[in-house]
Amino acid sequence: MGRTLIDVAAGQLTMRENDKVEVFNVYCTLKLPSIYEELSAITVVDQIVESQVVVPEDPLERVLIGYEVEGDTEAQEIETCLNLALVDTRKPQVESLDDELGAPPKPSIEDAPKLELKTLLAHLRYAYLATNETFHVIHSAELSELQVDAALRILKRRKKAI
Repeated sequence: MGRTLIDVAAGQLTMRENDKVEVFNVYCTLKLPSIYEELSAITVVDQIVESQVVVPEDPLERVLIGYEVEGDTEAQEIETCLNLALVDTRKPQVESLDDELGAPPKPSIEDAPKLELKTLLAHLRYAYLATNETFHVIHSAELSELQVDAALRILKRRKKAI
């Protein structure tokens, strides 16, 4: 089992693994030129990983895990097929904006649609903001005529916003 000791006052990093001991002077190590790359832990890890990588035999598996397929014609064909499957070859279904849409419909406040009203529960009633039973409002059946009229007056003033 390895141990690491850090002596902040001395600026030393001591790493022990079994019978091996490495002492790094942190202040000197930081000043070393980049040619001492092999001292970095990342390089050591990369070398270990590269030595243990097993190349799959199946070309599909090589393509799916992102392994280099240069020079492998079968794997390159599979990669090409998979890349083509990602491309959407369907024609976009968008309507042309050049078509004539005709006159815009009139706002419902000017030309109110005739709606088929459903039967309400016993505690609810319809009231109308306009003539010919248009612009219906549902209110409580417990409200008095005076309360319904007051509510309708307010709603009629705000009819355009509704």
